[in-house]
Amino acid sequence: MIRYTLLTILIAFLSVYAWRDWYKTLCALIVLMAFVEHPEMPKTLFGIPGLNPWNLVLLSVLMSWFVHRRVENLRFDFPRVYGLLLSCYLVVMVVGFFRGYSDTAGIVELYDAFGAVPPSKGNLLIDNLINPLKWAIPGLLLFTGAHTRERQTWAMVALLSVCILLGLQVVRWMPLGLLADGSALSDRALRVFDREIGYHRVDLAALTAGGFWAIMNYRASIDSRAWKLALLVSALIVLLALALTGGRTGYGTWAALGMFFALMRSKKYLIAVPIVGMLVLVLVPAAQERMTYGFNEEAVEASLERFGTDELVYGGVDLNAVTSGRAIAWPFVIEKIGEAPWLGHGQLAMKRTGISLELMDTFGKGQSFPHPHNAYLELILDNGLIGAFPVLLFFFFVVKSSLRTLRDRQHAFESAVAAVTLSFIGAQMLASIGSQSFYPAAGTVVMWSAIGLQLRVLVQRTARQVVAEPGRVAPRRRIPAVSSHATS
Repeated sequence: MIRYTLLTILIAFLSVYAWRDWYKTLCALIVLMAFVEHPEMPKTLFGIPGLNPWNLVLLSVLMSWFVHRRVENLRFDFPRVYGLLLSCYLVVMVVGFFRGYSDTAGIVELYDAFGAVPPSKGNLLIDNLINPLKWAIPGLLLFTGAHTRERQTWAMVALLSVCILLGLQVVRWMPLGLLADGSALSDRALRVFDREIGYHRVDLAALTAGGFWAIMNYRASIDSRAWKLALLVSALIVLLALALTGGRTGYGTWAALGMFFALMRSKKYLIAVPIVGMLVLVLVPAAQERMTYGFNEEAVEASLERFGTDELVYGGVDLNAVTSGRAIAWPFVIEKIGEAPWLGHGQLAMKRTGISLELMDTFGKGQSFPHPHNAYLELILDNGLIGAFPVLLFFFFVVKSSLRTLRDRQHAFESAVAAVTLSFIGAQMLASIGSQSFYPAAGTVVMWSAIGLQLRVLVQRTARQVVAEPGRVAPRRRIPAVSSHATS
């Protein structure tokens, strides 16, 4: 009861304070992402569907932004190519949704097979169109408002805080003794995270893997020894949380990002990353067990006994165990993609086209797979190569601009923004091989917010270059003046 009272007071305060400073309230809203999926967070208020504490604050922020947009000169002045690709991204999502929305017979059949009640049309609309668009809004608003270094710092702190707070929750619910037993670690992570934190293990692994490098890269841009120490401790907490997730993709993502930043940003990581990785494998038996899961005779024999075929065994490796069942699902998905490679089948194609039901009939209910467990395959299955192209091209351009900023040693903060953005995008892109989705979700709000911040830095860098070298860089549009009201 006390927690609900405190939450009510906090939400009421933020909803009111948004009218005084929408931007700081937006940053607080991003921090709340660490708790928004918590099972005890109210899903509705006053019995109104869709009205929950997070949405209520977001609504206040949006209304305040709309009122202040002229005074603060708040505009979606994206560089032309980014604005075009974002528009295409939106079109792909909307068209894909309504293509799926118009044919839900396959979803009804799948739920009937499980003896469950299929989602209503209203729930499909909220879960697969309204909510994904909602999760991208903080990033768009950050782009319009992060005109000053102070505001950009507020955004950076908010992004890192989400990872730190999630890391603390993971550490709280996972006893350190589990680091000695990979099977127990994995089992508890699957049971506890959804129930006590609200995020799935794969989401937490991606967020903590990217969050560690985001914190370390931001740490390199500040001078205060006290803050450097605090950020180092925070990074270690997030790293411990990553180990406790038991997510093998998260482990690999952390190592891959470490080697990337070692080559692009700090050569000292070339020594530190392998050493830390080896220490983790030696000192944390659970990590070693998780990383080698499926590479033994016991797993191979179990797979042969379960499926009665050696098609999932290659070179003495149990592909089903190594990929957590994905090796079973992906061939079915790829075959279905071949039926409509250019335009796809519309959203929720995994359920609607009978893939999930076929997997369940072939391998049992434990292998139903409601989604492909590969964001790239899902994107192409739903939207085809034509729809996937602008989506992937958007991320390519964001990464390209971030890499250019990353190498700018004269502007340490801007370089740190680029590094943080690359940390979260890199974690998402790598984790997308085994899970995730290109439809915005709660677990990607941090990434979308970092992208919004990075694009604002890009606009400012372009404007600065126009002033410095007017003969070499022609402005594509008028750069709006920053109002004095936008300095908070």
